[in-house]
Amino acid sequence: MKKIILKIINHYDYSIKFINIKKQVRSRLNGINLNVGCGNNRIKGFINLDYIMHPYYNGDKSNCINYNMRSDPLPFKNNSVDNIYCSHVIEHIETIYVKKFIEESKRVLKTNGVLRIVCPDTQYLWSKLINHPDFFSWHRFYDGTTSSAAKCFIQQVATPRLKLKNYGLEKNLSNYNYDYLVNELKEGLTYDIKSQGEHINNWDHMRLSKIGMKLKFSNIVNSKFQSSLREALRGEDMDLTQPIVALHTEFVK
Repeated sequence: MKKIILKIINHYDYSIKFINIKKQVRSRLNGINLNVGCGNNRIKGFINLDYIMHPYYNGDKSNCINYNMRSDPLPFKNNSVDNIYCSHVIEHIETIYVKKFIEESKRVLKTNGVLRIVCPDTQYLWSKLINHPDFFSWHRFYDGTTSSAAKCFIQQVATPRLKLKNYGLEKNLSNYNYDYLVNELKEGLTYDIKSQGEHINNWDHMRLSKIGMKLKFSNIVNSKFQSSLREALRGEDMDLTQPIVALHTEFVK
C-alpha cells in the first residue's frame, strides 16, 4: 500500500511540474525571449545566442545565432525583446564587456522587460570560505582542509590564479578585506579563447546593481532560484547550472 501511495504522489508531483513547464512555455511563445551564452542549455520558447564561430566552441550549433559578447551588439531592434536570460557567462568575460552587454540588453528590452543574470555569487562563496569552509565538500578540490577550501574558492572566482604561488597574492586569503580582494583577484585576468571555461571575473549583487543603477534600470532585484519576476523566466527548466553557488540578479527596464 505504501509503495502505491508513493507512486501516486510521485506521479502527481511530476504531472504538476509538467503542467507548470507547459504553462511557462506558452507564456514564452507570446513574446521574444533570449537565452544568451546558451551553450548546450537550450530552453523551450527561447531564442539561443552564443559565440559559435570561434574554433574552440564545443556547444550545440544548431538553432543558434552567433553572438560574441566581447564585440557584437545584440542583433535585435530597440524595444523589441521581452526577456533576456544569461546564465553563467559573465564570470568568463571582462567587466568592460559585461557592462556593454547589460547596456545592450536595456536597449533591446521592451519597457518592463527583464534581464536575468545568473553567475557564481562571490560574496556568498567568500562568507562560506571564512565561516564554513566545509561548505565546499561538494567541490572536486576539497579534501577536508581549509587550504583546499581556499583552492575551491579561487577556482570559482579566478581560475587562472590556481597556477600561481599563493594565487598571486601577497597575503593569505583570510587576511584580506573582501572588497579589496575581489578587485585584486580579477586584476590582469583576460578572456582566453583556448580556455573559455575559466572564471576570470567575479560578481556579487552590489557590483551588478551599481551597473544597473548607472544605466537607469527601473528596478534591480536580488532574485532567488527559479523565482523570477516574469513567468517566462521561472520554472523547472531554469537556473539549473550550479545552483548551489549561484547569484540571481534581475534588471527591469
